[in-house]
Amino acid sequence: MGADLLHGLRAGDEQAYKRLFYLYYANLVVYAGSFLKDRAEAEDVVQEFFITFWQEKKHYNVTHDLEGYLYRSVRNLCLNYIRDDKRRQAKFADYVIEETE
Repeated sequence: MGADLLHGLRAGDEQAYKRLFYLYYANLVVYAGSFLKDRAEAEDVVQEFFITFWQEKKHYNVTHDLEGYLYRSVRNLCLNYIRDDKRRQAKFADYVIEETE
């Protein structure tokens, strides 16, 4: 199935993209939630992944193991989200300290 989906994606078949989305979206949200501990954030990350995957034609980067690529990509996006969130929180904390002094 993965090879068929990948072939369809490379051919620009929107139906293949929709099948990919419906096959993997829910499981990827659960997977992302295991990192982020927040369902809404997990949904946002996975939705952004699918948008970027299609718009930027990231499927051309997949040489084999489409499912592995999906999970690795979502994991990396979650780790980036966590890193960036820590930076935002640190900046906010610095701002609060400056405002209270």
